[in-house]
Amino acid sequence: AWHHVMNRGIAKQAIFRDDGDRTRFLMLLAQGVRRYGLEIHAHSLLGNHFHLLARSPAGQLSITMQFLLREYTQRTNRAWGRDGPLFRGRFHSVPVSSQEHLVWLVHYIHQNPVGAGLVGKDQLVDYRWSSLSSYAGTVATPEWLSTQPMRGLIGDVGVPSATAGVEARGESPTDRRSIDIAAIDAAVQHVARVVPASLRESVPGHSNAARLVALGLAARLTDASRQFLAERYGYRSRQAVSSAIARSKSDKDDAIGSLRSRVLEELGIPASELLP
Repeated sequence: AWHHVMNRGIAKQAIFRDDGDRTRFLMLLAQGVRRYGLEIHAHSLLGNHFHLLARSPAGQLSITMQFLLREYTQRTNRAWGRDGPLFRGRFHSVPVSSQEHLVWLVHYIHQNPVGAGLVGKDQLVDYRWSSLSSYAGTVATPEWLSTQPMRGLIGDVGVPSATAGVEARGESPTDRRSIDIAAIDAAVQHVARVVPASLRESVPGHSNAARLVALGLAARLTDASRQFLAERYGYRSRQAVSSAIARSKSDKDDAIGSLRSRVLEELGIPASELLP
């Protein structure tokens, strides 16, 4: 199974202060790959969080991430002269639901340093702490990083076109219009702890927050038609979908607002990038 794996510092504090910290993290990641057999296909290390695209052929994700976060926390605490948790908790993972989601995710992970303000788009391929430079061929690919499977989907990535797959979709380097709806549904199910059927059923006398949030994000992050959304989420008409989308945007319902924020965080998408 493929997973988008991420975590950030406790209280959004830094988990990497310098290149030595990032080197330590990648060294431990490599150890985890060799020890447990997890595959890493893309990565990006920022200041207070990281993103990984991982494939777990035999269910090794949890044990690998437990090893990585435990060892990194212990060694970094010693280096920084601190004590206590470094990360906000257990890592987050979102299952990759389709080939389109997989391709989008590689571009998204590689674009993160731009969105974080660490580099400009022109310098993105030279950012040392993501796998883009390996895909672009400007550095040697480490033995723990698997690039061939994704090259079969996105082709050979050269320096001039290294970010073209994302940039072509809009001026924003983190344009979300191509995100797969199934990825949104999976994130809602994970965060709200509901079964898939819950996203397609009305709850008499109650507001189904999970259904509304999934519908609202699908409408604001994809190009899906109202008819498609009606069929997917069990609404009787396009007009009913439009009314539900309007309710999903309301900040008056704390349950909907809180769930929407947590799902966006799970997806790694800032609220500022939602379409009106």
